[in-house]
Amino acid sequence: MDINQPTWKAQDGIVDVATWKQEKIKILWVLREPNGENFDFMEYLQNVTVYPRWKCSYGLVVKLSRVILDNRDGLVSEYSECDPQVMKRIALVNIKSTGGQSSINRNEYSLYAKEKGNVNEFLDKVQSINPDLILCGGTYGDIPEEVKSKYKCVNLYHPNQKTIPHNQYITDALKIIRDPT
Repeated sequence: MDINQPTWKAQDGIVDVATWKQEKIKILWVLREPNGENFDFMEYLQNVTVYPRWKCSYGLVVKLSRVILDNRDGLVSEYSECDPQVMKRIALVNIKSTGGQSSINRNEYSLYAKEKGNVNEFLDKVQSINPDLILCGGTYGDIPEEVKSKYKCVNLYHPNQKTIPHNQYITDALKIIRDPT
């Protein structure tokens, strides 16, 4: 596969513009790549439950986003239930917008993430979204310095990680967001 000439690119960004505009905190999640290709990625993000295992990929995205958006300190346990409607309250972009598999090809991804045209496309997406907070799900090292210097970027594990319980992931993330030092 030629990473410079993709046949399909996921359209990503603000999942539901009307809902996004009403949020006090504009959250952007930055992930690596969509899983699969040749489907309407934005339509999928608006209704992630069409994929039976959506909680594996987006469970932590939904839970952490809801805690931040609802500003509910100390009530992480209330968010053990995944509400897929939270996806409409955020923006989500992938560093590599061409489709991947269930397991990332790190070499291909790394090449894609560093290619100047792809970096510029990513910068344009972030600037058009203009978030208050960028949550980097395993992508912090791939975020251009121009973005890190302009926006609050939080270095988190990928939300599909399996080693940290969700409540601990959220608690740790909130500490980083509130005191990044």
